[in-house]
Amino acid sequence: MPDAPRTFDVSVIVLNYQGRDVIEACLQSLAAQTLPAREVIVVDNASPDGSGALAAEVCARLGYRFLASPTNDGYSAGNALGIREAKGTWLLLLNNDAELDPGALAALEAATRHHPDVAMFATCIVSHEDPGTIDTLGIAPYLDGMSRGLDRLEPVARHREPREVFAPSGCAGLYRRDVYEASGGLPEVFFAYCEDFDLGLRFRWMGHRCRYVPDAVVRHHYSAAAGRYSAFKAYLVERNHLWVRFRLLPLGMVLASPWHSFVRYALQAWGVLTGRGSAGKFRQEGGGAAELAGILIKAYVDTARALPRLLAERRQLRALRRVKPVEIRAAIRTLGLSARELALKD
Repeated sequence: MPDAPRTFDVSVIVLNYQGRDVIEACLQSLAAQTLPAREVIVVDNASPDGSGALAAEVCARLGYRFLASPTNDGYSAGNALGIREAKGTWLLLLNNDAELDPGALAALEAATRHHPDVAMFATCIVSHEDPGTIDTLGIAPYLDGMSRGLDRLEPVARHREPREVFAPSGCAGLYRRDVYEASGGLPEVFFAYCEDFDLGLRFRWMGHRCRYVPDAVVRHHYSAAAGRYSAFKAYLVERNHLWVRFRLLPLGMVLASPWHSFVRYALQAWGVLTGRGSAGKFRQEGGGAAELAGILIKAYVDTARALPRLLAERRQLRALRRVKPVEIRAAIRTLGLSARELALKD
């Protein structure tokens, strides 16, 4: 009797929202893997563009499971719907605008065998339009709780060696399921953005590290659903980084964060004037300095309103801590970004 085909014991969760132009290519890339996943679960977040029906048809053809959410409750809630149905030892969270190279799952499976003490793995996410350029190699934090993609826009050729990074990108990140569940999972209240940093930081508090796997290549259409520099995205990123700050940063870093934020804002203001960084690009694409200021004020006002809840969550999340605050601070400093890189790099 022939041996059963080998698979990677991973549940791939693909969250779809307005993915008519990208979802089929994403799912076909999973079907083309040299080492198939145990299962693929596609969740449609009430897409208004009809891509849910397309995703359902492709899933039926490829033997994948399809789930439809009646409402769009955001990235975390959509992924959580799929994760509740997952059976794999590992979870791969994959954006609908990302495509895996054929050997990506095999590279991740090998990494899990070679590093059994590691609970999260970051993929080599490259630009779909220019595969020689990095989109992100994971999440890199700044000292005030903000975060962004690691080594964005650098040549892939410079980053061909495995190494430790802070956490995976939510675009295509691999997590050990038992640790994911013990951590509390993705923060559904965030709706979108910064959830991957929040989740990775909780893994870090639990004593787990993240390894970058250069051979696990993923091609990504940057911000296909929310827009590259939209006001919606800018608000959520600014608000949610404040929520991460109060939920999870060591107390000393929380107290020092106003200074680090002031430095970042000063550099971002310079970016608006010179057209550099995300703030500069936001203005070039039609947003104004006054609109950016309004987004910033709204993020702080909404965070002040949420502060009692955030502090209550902080007290609850202390139960996860297995390492000292100095270790978290050292990881953020060592694996994170400078204010200049965060503010002035696209």
